Amino acid sequence: ARVLNWLEEWLQTEWPDLAVYCTSVTEQYATISLCGPDARTVLSKTAPDMALDAATLPHMAMAEGIVAGVPARILRVSFTGEIGFEVSIAAGCALDVWNALIAAGAAHNITPYGTETMHVLRAEKGYPIIGQETDGTMTPNDLGMDWIVNMTKGDFIGRRSLTRADTERNG
Repeated sequence: ARVLNWLEEWLQTEWPDLAVYCTSVTEQYATISLCGPDARTVLSKTAPDMALDAATLPHMAMAEGIVAGVPARILRVSFTGEIGFEVSIAAGCALDVWNALIAAGAAHNITPYGTETMHVLRAEKGYPIIGQETDGTMTPNDLGMDWIVNMTKGDFIGRRSLTRADTERNG
């Protein structure tokens, strides 16, 4: 919704002469996250005609193909620090694809996980969400990102906060 609102605003304020219409189709799709050391193997069982190897589908790449008999978009991403894929399909086909992935992963002890687990794994990997982990209750040290701060560079926004006793703690 935020992206659609942003595009609509720009169409009205910056590009009013364009004959462009925006239609949200978000509700028309479902996305299944498949992560873990065997994610590529499990996905390959349900998408045998797709090239999912790291060279063909590197991190942050996208491919289209058939997963469990359903047209899909595959994003090679990871929010857990493990090999990961997001499988986006028509919402009405989501349960069938889900069941096919669960069946394909049975030999690998596949298990569903929730968004809280995903957020914990993501944070442990050091993939912060700006505005959540960076809301003043966490420091770069807390996120394992102390490398991003150079205290020898003089003054900068946030310097005072990083030198307070409660933020200089270890752990």
